[in-house]
Amino acid sequence: MNKLIVFSTLLVFAGIASASAVFYHDVITFENCAQNHTPKAVITNGYFIYYKAKADTGDSYIYFPIHVGYAFDERWSASFIMPLEYYMSGTAGIDNEFYLNNLWIKGKFIPMLKPNISVGPRIAFRLPIGTDRGTDYGPEDCMAIDFAGLFHMGYTTAFKLDAQIGMTLEMAKNNVKDPSPFYFVAEYGYEFNPKMSFSGVFGVAIPVIKGETAGVQNPNDPKEYWVGEKFNWKLSPNVTINEVFSYRLGDSNTTKDIYFGAGVTANIPM
Repeated sequence: MNKLIVFSTLLVFAGIASASAVFYHDVITFENCAQNHTPKAVITNGYFIYYKAKADTGDSYIYFPIHVGYAFDERWSASFIMPLEYYMSGTAGIDNEFYLNNLWIKGKFIPMLKPNISVGPRIAFRLPIGTDRGTDYGPEDCMAIDFAGLFHMGYTTAFKLDAQIGMTLEMAKNNVKDPSPFYFVAEYGYEFNPKMSFSGVFGVAIPVIKGETAGVQNPNDPKEYWVGEKFNWKLSPNVTINEVFSYRLGDSNTTKDIYFGAGVTANIPM
């Protein structure tokens, strides 16, 4: 009970200051689905991410999402993501801009189901406190709630499987509401040795609740499909270098975008 009270208090406290970087698939769909390997530790993650929207405008972004959290034990953890972003316009006459997007706060509980399998829930909140980069209304401008189930298999084997299934519920602002997607992400990988692992990634997001403008639903909200890979290299028991690449397949209403990131994750025992 005490852990639950502390966990809930941290979520509420973080919510006062918090929500997300906007990618074609959100940063929270790159969740660590396994248990915490360093209990009672501060978890930090910093990334450098390049995202290219291959539409007619040719817009691109550089993201610096900073992820900070705390692992209460192997099962309980809470965290937030602060995304700094640099927007590079592909349209003449529009200036490049550096700004703070909204933050996500997250909490998860990952108990063991079997000796080699864990499964548990994750909840996340996005609050619109980022700075305005002078564009029209976008999905980053309103609150959202995300619910997901996390599955991990492979604590004692070289083959690993992570799966995340969830839904993001978008709220409305100024009589405009973005579509709320149901999504599924699977990562199947292999641990070459205790220090290096590689995973293939497949994801899909389907707008089960259509977006609305002035109360009228948008009929052509796109489905999202992406494929990619992840690579992890442990420099020490508590420091890992991470790399991720994704390519959005999309459908007839979307463009084929690329996303590449590299970063460092550190667990700091308290």
